[in-house]
Amino acid sequence: MNNYSYLFLALICNLACMSSATQISEDGNCITISNGGYVLTAQAVAKVDQSYMLVTWDSSESDGFADAAVLCIPLDQADALGRQYGDFTQSKNPGMREALKNAIDIRLITTDASCRKALKKMRDTCAGLDNPVFRVGGRDIRIGQATYRGVPTPFGNPPATVILADTIELEQTRYSSREIALKTDH
Repeated sequence: MNNYSYLFLALICNLACMSSATQISEDGNCITISNGGYVLTAQAVAKVDQSYMLVTWDSSESDGFADAAVLCIPLDQADALGRQYGDFTQSKNPGMREALKNAIDIRLITTDASCRKALKKMRDTCAGLDNPVFRVGGRDIRIGQATYRGVPTPFGNPPATVILADTIELEQTRYSSREIALKTDH
């Protein structure tokens, strides 16, 4: 083998060791999540089965343990804003200010590849001005302990809802209030 073959082999071994695949183990409500050098010990607080309108991806997110950081509005609140303000997703609509006040910061940790695929589709959709609607099923968790590469990290629970997502489905590629859609269909 020449020197380049050894270098290539070392690169492949390094990438394999740095695999960011999420590993999850559960014992009752106690959940251990390993992802990208992080090991989180968490408690399941509540089941989640909720639809949200995506406002934006949180591109400033740097916690490293989540598969996605999103700012979103529960669909029932989005529909209420749609009844009151019409198409509040437009930046000049006063309902947008109200929507942003009600927005929830969520960190999503996915349990499988189908969830990551749905997130990628949403990210691609949200690259434009559309606000997709997605449904997430899983558990709201509270982080008890966190380490990064074996060193305790002080961040504890982020100022966000952390959801361990078992399912993520894209319900609409662009938010449309059900009531507005019904009025324009006749």
